[in-house]
Amino acid sequence: MLLNCQFVKNSGTGVWNRDSNPTFINCTIAENGGYGIYAYYSYPTIRNSIAWGNAAGSLQIYWNGGFAVTFSDIQGGWSGPGNINANPAFADSGANDYHLTYGSACRDVGDNSILPPDLLVDFEGDPRIANNTVDMGADEFHPHLYYLGSAVPGGSVTVKVIGERFVSPVTLGLGRAVRDTPLST
Repeated sequence: MLLNCQFVKNSGTGVWNRDSNPTFINCTIAENGGYGIYAYYSYPTIRNSIAWGNAAGSLQIYWNGGFAVTFSDIQGGWSGPGNINANPAFADSGANDYHLTYGSACRDVGDNSILPPDLLVDFEGDPRIANNTVDMGADEFHPHLYYLGSAVPGGSVTVKVIGERFVSPVTLGLGRAVRDTPLST
């Protein structure tokens, strides 16, 4: 069983599977150089997952066997209960940031009943269910403040805020204390 996993930006197919029957739960399979998943003589199960932007275009999943796909966002569409075909609105996939944004169609549309009881957190340790219904993909949407880059003298840092209701400005701290004059964001 593969839980909370990301298969992104591989030069070939994201997941190549032969002669086995893996289960993918809350996985993100995006922007790979081939298919998202290539299954040969196997019967994978995909739940609460995203397959989007892989180089195979509208055929995100190739199979020579069968697939059980439910409550997942599959580019080009896939029949099955709860499946959607909508851009997942990743925060910044160009910078390898596959967090869901506030407006993502993948928020609050998964199936809670298929989650293993011990799957309590997403891929980065945030609570797996927010707002009562699980999200699709490896990330459970939560407001975040984080940075990309090198936070060292002379380094360059990009600060990102992902969320819906930041009512006050974000204050950046330097060193061990808050700067006297906060930087606006």
